[in-house]
Amino acid sequence: MIEADVLKGRSLTSYPTLKIDIENAGGTWINEEVVVDNGLVTSRDPNDLPAFCAKLVEQVAAGVALGSQPGIKDWAFRRTM
Repeated sequence: MIEADVLKGRSLTSYPTLKIDIENAGGTWINEEVVVDNGLVTSRDPNDLPAFCAKLVEQVAAGVALGSQPGIKDWAFRRTM
């Protein structure tokens, strides 16, 4: 997602080693086990998987879609080509 230039204005979490890369790409890095931003669900590491999975199920059940964020559909499409 960093290289696809789709993080500008987005909030997310990841391994701490990616914090600077995310910020340089215009994203806001948050040190929490799960961060949700307009359907994008992120977590820091495998220890956060229970919380990540629960939040992902919650988002899917609520019908939140990544396709509503400009640029995400284009990024996902390019990755399948």
